[in-house]
Order: sequence, then structure tokens, then C-alpha cells
Amino acid sequence: MHLAPGYVLGIGSNLDPQRNARRIVEHLRQRFGEILLSRFHVTEPVGMESQRPFVNFCAFVPTGLEPAACKADCIAIELALGRDREHPASKTRDRPADIDLLLHIRADGGRIELEPIPSYLAEPAAEIMAQLGWREAPPG
Repeated sequence: MHLAPGYVLGIGSNLDPQRNARRIVEHLRQRFGEILLSRFHVTEPVGMESQRPFVNFCAFVPTGLEPAACKADCIAIELALGRDREHPASKTRDRPADIDLLLHIRADGGRIELEPIPSYLAEPAAEIMAQLGWREAPPG
């Protein structure tokens, strides 16, 4: 089992998604070093009216940061890629980057669910959990 503390992130993009997904990965690697990645999954938008499909995936980033500090780093990446988090419809409009903290993996191997894992991220999250040594499905 992978014992480094860190976070399982749920990631998506539906504006130039292939390019922006690669850019998100580059930013995560610059910030956190070696990371684990799931495969990219193309999904239909959920909870919003859009004709643009998403590229969704999960990543594990090793870090001892507290959740608020890690989320701040993820928001900085979203902003660098052009997401307008100040827009009143920020959560329901097309976006180049969306990065959420799903699970906090503690140094002792325990895990804390920070957000429910949505159905469109269930398979990528399971891929990451398998890479971390868990064989059962993640919570959610």
C-alpha cells in the first residue's frame, strides 16, 4: 500500500479538454512532483446545460498540506488555465479546469472522504485507488 500522504483529486475540463487536461497534469507535476494518474474518460456534462463533453480523470498528489492549502493550490491551477470562479454560474458553465479534492490519504494509510465521488469519476477514482493498493471501490 502506498503510504505517502496526499489527495485523490477529481479533475475535469470541457473547454479544449484534451489540451487542458494535459496542461492540468503539467501544473500538478510542477507543484507536487511525481503523481499518479487514471486514464482520461470522456463523459457527458452532469448538472449543467452544455453540448461540450468533459474529459474527466483522477490523480493522486503526494503532499502533507492541509486540505485548505491543497485546495488553494488547485484553485490557482484552475485560474492559471482561465477558469472564472467569480462568475455567478461558475459551477454550471463550461470551464477549462475543475479540480476537486475527493479523498485525503493519511500517512498511516487511512483515508478521509472530503467530497462524495460522483458517478462520472467512479471509474477513474477506482483506478487511482488500485494504484494505491486498495482493491475495493472508493467510497461514494
